[in-house]
Amino acid sequence: MPESTVDRVFAEFEAEALTMFRPPGVAAARRRARILRRRRRGFLAGLVALLLGGPAGAFALAGTDNAPPTPAPTPSATPSPSDGPVIRRVAPSGAPGELRELRFVNARAGWGLFSTCAVGGSTSNCRSAVAWTDDGGLTWRAAAVPDTIRGHLQLLPAPDGETLTVMAETGWLVTSDGGRTFSEHPRQSPPPPAQRALATLSGYLLGCPGAAALTVVDPGPVCGRRVLTNVGGRRVPDQPPVELRIDQNQQLVEGRDRRLWLAVHQRGRTVVLVRGSATTDRWRTLPSVPGELTLLVSPDGRHVWLAGFQERKPLWRLTGDSWRELPGLPDDTGSVAALDDGLLIVGGGSGTVGFLVDGRYVDRPELRDGPGSTGPGVGVLADGTIELDYNGTKALGVGSGVERTWVRYFS
Repeated sequence: MPESTVDRVFAEFEAEALTMFRPPGVAAARRRARILRRRRRGFLAGLVALLLGGPAGAFALAGTDNAPPTPAPTPSATPSPSDGPVIRRVAPSGAPGELRELRFVNARAGWGLFSTCAVGGSTSNCRSAVAWTDDGGLTWRAAAVPDTIRGHLQLLPAPDGETLTVMAETGWLVTSDGGRTFSEHPRQSPPPPAQRALATLSGYLLGCPGAAALTVVDPGPVCGRRVLTNVGGRRVPDQPPVELRIDQNQQLVEGRDRRLWLAVHQRGRTVVLVRGSATTDRWRTLPSVPGELTLLVSPDGRHVWLAGFQERKPLWRLTGDSWRELPGLPDDTGSVAALDDGLLIVGGGSGTVGFLVDGRYVDRPELRDGPGSTGPGVGVLADGTIELDYNGTKALGVGSGVERTWVRYFS
């Protein structure tokens, strides 16, 4: 594969992957804007173009962390849903530099990236470390990133909460024990855990035909269409009955009920297909809806929506096998996610956060990001926990319905 192709794919992947491979409810317009800002700063973006190759060889590196976990400040009382967010610091002992990235897998497990690398600057002499928590951020354990991997880094946590892939310009690192040990992989051979981090719950991805060889999701030179594959590049026999061109926007989403959802934009309309139900495992094509809309599926797979970020913010909800149009989203909606209890969490462009309950918007002023904010982006984790992204810092909302316990994380 030409080096220039690899560089371009790394630079272009993440904005596309957010809509194709992230769990249900990935934020749309607001998060895309943040990604573009990161790319301008020089952060790495994306890798799915390389994730369709087979397993790569690896060699073990010695453990790099002997420091005990460092407790973060603990609230003096158990928070209740009516309280404001509990503040927890992400400041593990021995972590160099500043917190550059924070990624949670569920309400308890998460990873942080610390680095002395100047944003957009040289990476020749900087140091980096990852930090892991499995108790919701009460304690964090830091582990130095081996200096054989250089450049700006990006975290790709796997669904199990303990496995992490670190992506860099020069290669890949994988840890499956919270950072105690790492395996290293060549840049041209993305390891299976990196693929798994971007796949659906059952390990499905969209990729180029013949992806058992190292191929690139790249218009023209490599392939002009995508197919449904498993981690490792194996083509799935039961392909969706729709053309998946490389120049289309597509989303692949799977809920905990194991139904697989595929949304495709075709000629100004959105087509949704679903595989798996109580009566059949075959693909079904639902009626198309006008506009290029974002597919929202609750983590449990029971609630399915289509949302648009055009001027009137259209909103549709799936009832049986039909789409029912509802009053649109709030005018300043920048991101939206579907929740297990049939609600939507909405992030506004002016910093507001609220819920859409039976067509009624319920504002949560305690979650606003202050005057002049352009966020936060909203999302939902696989266990149903709400995640708010305040341009790098995070807040998690645990519970159900509108009243939740909120924890906000700062470095």
